[in-house]
Amino acid sequence: MQANLIAAALKIISLNPGSLGSFPNVPFPTMGGHIWWNTIATENGWKIQQNQLTHHVRILDDKNVRRAWGTESAMEDLFKKIVKE
Repeated sequence: MQANLIAAALKIISLNPGSLGSFPNVPFPTMGGHIWWNTIATENGWKIQQNQLTHHVRILDDKNVRRAWGTESAMEDLFKKIVKE
Protein backbone atom coordinates (compact mmCIF):
# COMPACT_ATOMS: atom_id res chain seq x y z
CA MET A 1 0.00 0.00 0.00
CA GLN A 2 2.85 2.45 0.75
CA ALA A 3 4.19 1.97 -2.77
CA ASN A 4 0.80 3.06 -4.13
CA LEU A 5 0.84 6.19 -1.97
CA ILE A 6 4.34 7.08 -3.09
CA ALA A 7 3.46 6.49 -6.74
CA ALA A 8 0.32 8.64 -6.42
CA ALA A 9 2.24 11.44 -4.70
CA LEU A 10 4.99 11.44 -7.28
CA LYS A 11 2.45 11.46 -10.10
CA ILE A 12 0.66 14.49 -8.62
CA ILE A 13 3.93 16.30 -8.05
CA SER A 14 5.28 15.55 -11.51
CA LEU A 15 2.07 16.63 -13.26
CA ASN A 16 1.78 19.95 -11.39
CA PRO A 17 5.24 21.20 -10.44
CA GLY A 18 4.83 24.92 -11.12
CA SER A 19 1.14 25.35 -10.44
CA LEU A 20 1.29 23.97 -6.91
CA GLY A 21 3.59 26.63 -5.45
CA SER A 22 6.18 23.95 -4.96
CA PHE A 23 9.87 24.30 -5.58
CA PRO A 24 12.04 21.90 -7.58
CA ASN A 25 12.64 18.85 -5.46
CA VAL A 26 15.09 16.01 -5.42
CA PRO A 27 13.84 13.28 -3.06
CA PHE A 28 16.22 13.71 -0.16
CA PRO A 29 16.53 11.70 3.07
CA THR A 30 15.94 13.77 6.20
CA MET A 31 16.21 13.13 9.91
CA GLY A 32 12.43 13.48 10.25
CA GLY A 33 12.27 17.05 11.49
CA HIS A 34 13.25 16.67 15.12
CA ILE A 35 15.11 20.00 15.02
CA TRP A 36 13.83 23.22 13.35
CA TRP A 37 10.56 21.68 12.11
CA ASN A 38 6.99 21.73 13.41
CA THR A 39 4.80 18.86 12.26
CA ILE A 40 1.50 20.26 11.02
CA ALA A 41 -0.19 16.94 10.21
CA THR A 42 0.50 13.23 9.73
CA GLU A 43 -1.45 10.65 7.75
CA ASN A 44 -0.53 7.10 6.70
CA GLY A 45 3.08 7.75 7.70
CA TRP A 46 3.34 10.94 5.61
CA LYS A 47 4.12 14.26 7.37
CA ILE A 48 3.70 17.89 6.49
CA GLN A 49 6.14 20.09 8.37
CA GLN A 50 6.93 23.80 8.60
CA ASN A 51 10.40 25.19 9.18
CA GLN A 52 10.61 27.30 12.34
CA LEU A 53 13.01 29.83 10.80
CA THR A 54 12.05 30.18 7.13
CA HIS A 55 8.40 29.07 7.45
CA HIS A 56 8.56 27.07 4.22
CA VAL A 57 6.74 23.75 4.29
CA ARG A 58 7.78 20.27 3.20
CA ILE A 59 6.18 16.88 2.79
CA LEU A 60 7.97 13.76 4.01
CA ASP A 61 7.03 10.19 3.15
CA ASP A 62 6.89 7.33 5.64
CA LYS A 63 10.68 6.91 5.40
CA ASN A 64 11.35 10.62 6.11
CA VAL A 65 12.32 11.34 2.52
CA ARG A 66 11.40 14.86 1.37
CA ARG A 67 8.97 14.49 -1.53
CA ALA A 68 7.96 18.14 -1.99
CA TRP A 69 8.52 21.58 -0.51
CA GLY A 70 7.13 25.04 -1.07
CA THR A 71 4.55 27.47 0.21
CA GLU A 72 2.27 26.53 3.07
CA SER A 73 -0.96 26.68 1.06
CA ALA A 74 0.47 24.72 -1.86
CA MET A 75 1.89 21.99 0.37
CA GLU A 76 -1.34 21.71 2.38
CA ASP A 77 -3.29 21.22 -0.87
CA LEU A 78 -0.79 18.67 -2.14
CA PHE A 79 -0.75 16.83 1.20
CA LYS A 80 -4.54 16.50 1.05
CA LYS A 81 -4.26 15.01 -2.45
CA ILE A 82 -1.53 12.59 -1.37
CA VAL A 83 -3.37 11.21 1.66
CA LYS A 84 -6.62 11.01 -0.31
CA GLU A 85 -5.07 8.61 -2.88
